[in-house]
Amino acid sequence: MSPFLEIGSREGVWKAVERGLGIGVVADFEFVSHPRLRTIRIADCSVRTEYRLAGLQERRSSRKINAFLDAVL
Repeated sequence: MSPFLEIGSREGVWKAVERGLGIGVVADFEFVSHPRLRTIRIADCSVRTEYRLAGLQERRSSRKINAFLDAVL
């Protein structure tokens, strides 16, 4: 089954679910308690989260940016 709606932020997912548009998925570490929402644990599931870094190519030689990249890579 293909999703029919893709929402780009966790706040957007929460609002969509709160308004009755269906169910949504957010990472457990991103879930914040809400009186109208509840969690449902998914058994036998492995979820992978990816993080991306974006920056301007012309700033790539910046010492501060390189120090940051050295720390996180």
